[in-house]
Amino acid sequence: MPPWTAVRVKVFSKGRPLRIWRKIWAWKPVNWKKTVARYNDLVKAKSDADFGKKAAYMIYPVKSGPFYAFETQVVSLSSIGGVRVNDRLQVTDINAKPVPGLYAVGNVAGGFLQRPLLSAL
Repeated sequence: MPPWTAVRVKVFSKGRPLRIWRKIWAWKPVNWKKTVARYNDLVKAKSDADFGKKAAYMIYPVKSGPFYAFETQVVSLSSIGGVRVNDRLQVTDINAKPVPGLYAVGNVAGGFLQRPLLSAL
């Protein structure tokens, strides 16, 4: 793919500053400003209370670009009996309640058949 083809067809966007994304992706200014401010506060504190990122990696606040964005959807590729996750990729228990602090991604996440009954696979 030629450089930035995805940008030209509006699948992917590149912008500086962040306010450009607000226009392209219809983000609510209050939401993204709070999210960026929250992340920058966590970086300053060297403690990721939201996702548990190690302090050694909490070194870059969000302040200058360019920035890149693309729209995605949470889907499952090939999970048969894997752990079930919600739309925030939080692992859920048998009652579909999030397990605090536990996340899953990739082929182990999805859990369409959380309690599988497999026959001739």
